[in-house]
Amino acid sequence: MPESRVLQFASDTYGMSLIEIHCALSTSCWPFTDCASVARRPNDSNKLAPVGEVVELLVGGPALADGYLGQPEKTAAVFLKSPLWLPPSSPDEPLYGSGDLVQYTPDGELRYISRKDSQVKSRGVRVELAEVEYHIRQAYPHLNQAIVEASTPKNSNGIPLLVAFFHSADKEALSGTVFSNMVEQIKHSVSLVLPDYMRPGAYVPLESVPVTISNKVDRKSLKDSILTSTREELEGHQAASASIVTGETDVERLTLQLVSQVLKLEQASVGLGHNFVSLGGDSITAMMLVNRLMKSGYKTTVGTLLAAKTLSDIVI
Repeated sequence: MPESRVLQFASDTYGMSLIEIHCALSTSCWPFTDCASVARRPNDSNKLAPVGEVVELLVGGPALADGYLGQPEKTAAVFLKSPLWLPPSSPDEPLYGSGDLVQYTPDGELRYISRKDSQVKSRGVRVELAEVEYHIRQAYPHLNQAIVEASTPKNSNGIPLLVAFFHSADKEALSGTVFSNMVEQIKHSVSLVLPDYMRPGAYVPLESVPVTISNKVDRKSLKDSILTSTREELEGHQAASASIVTGETDVERLTLQLVSQVLKLEQASVGLGHNFVSLGGDSITAMMLVNRLMKSGYKTTVGTLLAAKTLSDIVI
């Protein structure tokens, strides 16, 4: 398509069902821009955000709905009354917190970033789930769906786990060695572009993707499946993780024992093929492990432990 024709139709609108058709329009979508300008809102509804900050979108106006039918609690949570920064002359109408994160750019544009509920904390660091999903799809484009969620498995001592859920029209890709090989390929690819705290600790195949009444991915259902499962059950979907490599030497057995102690895991569930970070380890538990190994006469460092692909790599 010639550039002149692209520019003729290069505009971008943003809207939602609660405010009729659209509430923001950009006509500056050029072939070399991301064409994702929308609207903005601060994290604290009583404070305006500075230029460049990523914040949540607020929308309002006479076309805005009054709330969610028959859901007063949900309405109260997202329909906000009279933020302090509104001029006194403004109409006494609510503003709607859309759940969309946007960025107000220096040139006055509003750039869409992601959904608010797609950000989680992993080991104290904020993680954008959509970014993890993007890199998984880049690593294995044949997947129909790659959905990443974070929640706390039953036996993980309160440590959240990033879990990648996969769906493919090819049923053979979701089981056996085919699935195991796919997971290993994805693990290798994401390790090249994502820090360890952004890498999923478990990969789960889905025969079908749960959806809400509005036909969107039911992420709550997937999070609940993490909450009701153990870490071993979630990891057990991967053939490569199903067999536990036990220690044969004194130092190997000691390492597995100490890892299970500092991470508060069942020792039988920890093998030499596991990754310390994927098991829930972080810099603090790494320091604890290094200290206990040193007291037993074995030396390693926090950096070595966190960088090691498997526990066997730290055994000297």
